[in-house]
Amino acid sequence: MDEKLSELCEKVDGITASQAYFESKMEKEFAGIKEQVQQVSQTQSQPPQTLGNAVKNNRSQAPWMRLNYLVNTKEVDTEILAEFCELLNTSLRKGIHIYSPLPWKSYAKGAKENWLKSFFYVDKYEMVFIPTVENIHFFSIHIHVIDHCIYIVDPMYFRLEDDHQAHLNLVVMYILTPYMVDVLIGSQKFLDDGWTSYFVKNNPKQDNAYECGVYMAKYLEYWGKNEKLPFDKLN
Repeated sequence: MDEKLSELCEKVDGITASQAYFESKMEKEFAGIKEQVQQVSQTQSQPPQTLGNAVKNNRSQAPWMRLNYLVNTKEVDTEILAEFCELLNTSLRKGIHIYSPLPWKSYAKGAKENWLKSFFYVDKYEMVFIPTVENIHFFSIHIHVIDHCIYIVDPMYFRLEDDHQAHLNLVVMYILTPYMVDVLIGSQKFLDDGWTSYFVKNNPKQDNAYECGVYMAKYLEYWGKNEKLPFDKLN
């Protein structure tokens, strides 16, 4: 990423990983999250169809072209974003990976299936992106494994909120902790014992309550392809 990226970010003071904090936070905040079935608006340039069918029927196009279907809608649900992330992964270089928001959403809701604990290992990647949904709001967590940095990119908020911190805690417990244990067991040289987290401030923000999913998808696309951030709001 750009060396000046840190200028666009606000350093987060500490990354906590308290088990008690997890349990109380998930019980109060995550229990109310429900799968949102949202209708997709009809665009002028496309015949009436659901966004899910539009994406599935256009697999031959590049992922950033398929995102046009997202941009022309008012709302995007988790399953459609999962489809887009899967497609975008096919265009990213080796060492960069975007996880699906579906298992991470289940994790945040407290469904701690054992298989998920191995699903989120990051040791074979340079950068990992986690699309996150919280209270029907999308934001993303970007993990730079080599630099030991974590970036929180939110299309609506301008500072770190409790929901961001809760998901950071999940990252520490279920991603970074297994990673650090693997490093120690493998006797690999660990140059930096600490990780630093940042909240990105100077990124394009959504204009209304419905665009967070679209903006998060664009964050993932630009960041994953190592293009300049922030991107132009009109492009």
